[in-house]
Amino acid sequence: MNKPEKPEDAMQRLVGDYADMLFRIALVQLKNWHDAEDVVQRVFIELYETWPEFSSDEHRKAWLIRVTIHRCKDCLKSAWKQHVVPLNEDVLGIDFELSDITRAVLKLPVNDRMVILLHAYMGYTIREIAEITGHKPPAVATRLHRARKKLKLDIG
Repeated sequence: MNKPEKPEDAMQRLVGDYADMLFRIALVQLKNWHDAEDVVQRVFIELYETWPEFSSDEHRKAWLIRVTIHRCKDCLKSAWKQHVVPLNEDVLGIDFELSDITRAVLKLPVNDRMVILLHAYMGYTIREIAEITGHKPPAVATRLHRARKKLKLDIG
């Protein structure tokens, strides 16, 4: 008979499985390395404290993505964030090698970046993105269409 996994072991496995993906989502949303790390940490703390029941691994993954998106929105709306001027990456000594497409995606408004990230980079369908973000599928499809149009104009 298999022993049930200890919460600490399960948590360590989940961090290993999902931290990188959640960090990328947060980084695209926030455009700030440290804020993205903080958001991912808060998401895992919330998971540990609430420890909800999930019907499947895909359900757990969708929950983690949804909570990450919400925590990113909270971060962007915070009073601190609205009164802080971001430093230029050059000042920090961070050398980012970004493709033209990535630069164009990062210039998109936050909600457009999210649908592009979920659809193009992570392979979610419009219906799945709607479930994750809490929007209706036609709204997601419209946002995706507009985001692609903006990218096409920006990239040429």
